[in-house]
This record gives sequence, structure tokens and C-alpha cells, in this order.
Amino acid sequence: MTVEKLKLLFQKHLHDKNYQHREMSSEEFDKRAEQSFSRLTPELQTKILTVCLSKGITDEKDIYRFRFLAQTNLFFLCMVLEKYSDMTDHEYVWTDGVMHNTHEEICNDFFVRKDPTKKTFKEFASKENYHEQKERLLLVPRGGFKSSMNMADCVQWIICFPEVTILVLTGVLDLAKDFVGEIKSHFTLEDGGPNGLFIKKKSLRPRTMLDGTESVFQVLFPEHCIEKDDGKSYEYQTPAVSMVEKECTVFAASIEQNLAGWHVGIMKLDDVVTNENSQTVDRIININKQVSINAAMLHPYGFFDKIGTWYDSSDTYGQDILNRKKFVEEGGSEAQFPMKIYIRPAWWQNAEARAQGKTSSEMGEGDYDYWFNIPENEHSLTFKSLQHKKKTDPWFAIKYLNDPTQLHTIKFPRELLVRRTIPAAMLPNTGMIVTCVDTAYSTKSWADYTVIMSALIYGGRFYIIDMKRGRYNEFELPAMIAATALQWKPRRICIEESVGVKWMGREAYREMDKLKVRVPIEWVSLGQGKKTKSKSEKAGPVYNYLGQGKLLFLNSCPS
Repeated sequence: MTVEKLKLLFQKHLHDKNYQHREMSSEEFDKRAEQSFSRLTPELQTKILTVCLSKGITDEKDIYRFRFLAQTNLFFLCMVLEKYSDMTDHEYVWTDGVMHNTHEEICNDFFVRKDPTKKTFKEFASKENYHEQKERLLLVPRGGFKSSMNMADCVQWIICFPEVTILVLTGVLDLAKDFVGEIKSHFTLEDGGPNGLFIKKKSLRPRTMLDGTESVFQVLFPEHCIEKDDGKSYEYQTPAVSMVEKECTVFAASIEQNLAGWHVGIMKLDDVVTNENSQTVDRIININKQVSINAAMLHPYGFFDKIGTWYDSSDTYGQDILNRKKFVEEGGSEAQFPMKIYIRPAWWQNAEARAQGKTSSEMGEGDYDYWFNIPENEHSLTFKSLQHKKKTDPWFAIKYLNDPTQLHTIKFPRELLVRRTIPAAMLPNTGMIVTCVDTAYSTKSWADYTVIMSALIYGGRFYIIDMKRGRYNEFELPAMIAATALQWKPRRICIEESVGVKWMGREAYREMDKLKVRVPIEWVSLGQGKKTKSKSEKAGPVYNYLGQGKLLFLNSCPS
């Protein structure tokens, strides 16, 4: 990046939509930029001015401005680092009807808005100075630069507060090492250049970028730069700090390591939940436990970030989402919840398609809104690429929709259900009544409801005349089945055959005897199916009947 391009980027990003100082006057901006620079020791100030001057940034006030914008505008910093320049501020309409943008919003509104005019990290993070949430959860689609933004955020913390300590935790140690290695690379110089410019008695220069120019980031922040092979590959210690702690600036670990004795200002949990450690309930419980235990290493004034892929409703991300839901249901607001949560799928049904009640098979490219859809950007998640992934990737809902519950869900559009609702006058006068019971026995939190449904069958159509849905214990459920038998006197009651439910038949018959009614119970096996497709295979025929008008609902059914 040339100095001329840096100047253009500065002017462009000074007024980013979510930038904290976009409305600040130029006089106030310059004042704060100089205040941030003046925190440094005279030795470091001289070093920065000398390096910048040698590389063509000759205006001292420009040095202050460029540095301050990089310290306070994370999206601008991503551009200056150059490795993350494919991020975008492309806008889209979210389901709340409000215009949002893909990456700039996350950089400048989700991540912590820092104030480098404060003397220390501890002062900035104190209760007196920082009043927003200190915990964060970011879930955006695979390939959407979430880890890149997280790494850039680490870099920003370092250039704002050199004394900060950051622990990067991942599900696999090698991933954590790569994460820290990439952060470290932004500060690592190349051999060559004037002797002593960056480090005494060393001939070093800024690293060469893909366009052949030198790293302008390293020119602006030379006080943090190091020579190649400085320390361990998975640790980084900035030379700008006045006192080195036992914990280095940034270091890596696995979530399942023993980390007792360490204390940090910032914890970054990036992909601590993996496909491997989310396979069983016991592994999920253990990871959740480790997350809770490791949180104790955070200083009381510290910040705690989670970034990853949501694999299961009971994993650490799912628990955070559930806790926020409960908090809101109990009268709180999302802004009051201790954790800021930001979730986006790669695509979602737009308002027009929702109004028309379009089914999944009817959806075309124009029926979706997209989170990251810029055809000229090779990283974009376009309709074509997502359609291909949906057909070929069994974990599409996890990787690209950020909703593992959709692995087990067939969506029935509300508008289509309304179109299939009929008044009592349209109900046939004759036919066969049957009742079906889904006990929904499951360890999954989204599948803990029992549904009892009664239907009148006539002329090749199913007319749903009654539905009961709720959480029933082992005493209530047999009584509900017997009450339904008395109410509708169906030809038979069909219950899905699964492990541990046949006791219910005996209890249901006892309850029927009390009501002096008897309806045969039939156990129906639906087969095992594949874990990722069994729900789809079982619900698919029902979905087809609904679309063909062969499944209808009486409008007097309980809502």
C-alpha cells in the first residue's frame, strides 16, 4: 500500500457508518489523536516519527491521525493490514427491516470500541470508563472472515494498550498456534533495510506485501515490530511494553489444556467447539465445563469473546443464546443482557417471499436476502454457491445458517398453513378418525414437546380436527391420551415406537378404563434413518401433502 492510498483510505473510513467518531469535528479528532500519541515515551515517539519520515509519511499530524484511526476504527485497520482487505461494508436488509452491512458493522459496532487516550488498559476497562457489555458471541457463516476480524481485533488491542495480555483458546491446539502465528506475522519484519531503523544494530525492513509495497501498518506502528524467529511461534510479546508480565502479549492454548495459574485481560475463544468435540453429550458437557473454568483466568475488568460455529443447542454458544432468551422472557432486554450476541445466516427468506408463503422448493435467487453477496468478490456466499453447498454438505445448517436445530427441522411456512385452514362447514360428514402421538423423547432442548393430533380421513385427504401440544410428565401423558380417546373416539391411536415408551400403553389403557372408553393403541416404527436426514425423510411426505392440498386444518383447532 502506498502513502497516497493510505491517505485515500483515511478519508474514506473516517466516516464509516458505525465508526464511533464519525460525527467528531476534525479539531477534536486531531486533539485526541495527539493525546493518544503523547502517552508514548519520548524514545518510542522518536522511533515512530523517524520510521514514518523515512518511508514518506512526512506530516507529523498525518502520523497521529492515521494511527488514531487504526486504533479506533477496526474496519479501517483491516484495510491497513491488507490481508483482510476483501471485507466489505456492502449493505443488506435484515429481518428487522433495518439496513445493516456485512463486516464494517461487526468491526465497529460489535467488537469493543477502544479509547487509546486512556493511559492503560485497566483504566479503559474500569467500571468508571467502560459501561457496555464485556462478553461477546459472534456467529457468522463459514468463510465470512469471522476469525480474521477477531485477529484484527487482537492487533487493535495491542496497538492501543501494549501492556494487554490476550489468551487465544481453540478446540484444537494447532489452530490456536496458527491464530497467534498470524497475529504475530503482522508485526514481524523482514531482513534488509537501514541498520538500526527498527531495532538497534539490526538491518530490518517492513515486510513486502502482495502488491510489492512495504507494510504501511509496520511503518505506522514500528514500536511493536519484531525480527523473524523472535520467541516461540505461538507466542507474541510486543517490545513496546515497559514491563513484561509472565503472560506474554498474545499466547495460544487448547480449551482442554490445564491452564491454572494464568491471568489475562482478554480471552478469545475462537472455534472452541468443533465437529469432533461436539459429537457426544459428555464431550459437550466437558467443553462447557472447561469454558466456565477457564473464564476464571480473566481479570475482573477483562473482556471475554466467543467466535465460532454453533454445532449443538446444548454447546456453549447454544447455552448463551438460551440464557439470553430466558433473560428477555423474564422482562429484561437484549441490551441489558451481560453478553452481546451477533448471529447471521448466509441467506434468509426475504419479506416478499415470506408474504407469499413460498416453500423451500419454490424459492429462487430473488426470494432470499444475503449476508455476504458480492458477485465480484471471490469470497462471497452467492445463491449459486449456497445452493450447491445445501445439496452437497450435510452440515449446511451448522456452517452457513448458524442454526443446528435446522438439521432436524422441516419448515412449514405459516402463510401456507393459513391457506390450508378451513371452516367447519367444509369438513366432511363422514370418514375415519385416527389419533397420532409424538412423545418427542429427546435429549435435545428443542424437541421436548409432546403432540397429540387427531385427523378425519376422507377422500384421500387428511383433515386435522384437533391438536394438543405441551410438556407432559409420566402421569399426565397417559391421561391426555385417554381424554383424547373419549373426545374423538378414533379408530386407533398410533404412537411412534421408540425405546422406553411402551409402558405408556399400559397406563393409557388404565386411564381409558376410568373413562369407560377403549381405543386400540398401535405402535408404529418409522425406522432409524440417517442422523442428518431422518427428520427430513419422515416429514417430507407430510410437506408434500400440505403443498398438494391433501392436508387441511380445521380453523377451530387450538392455536
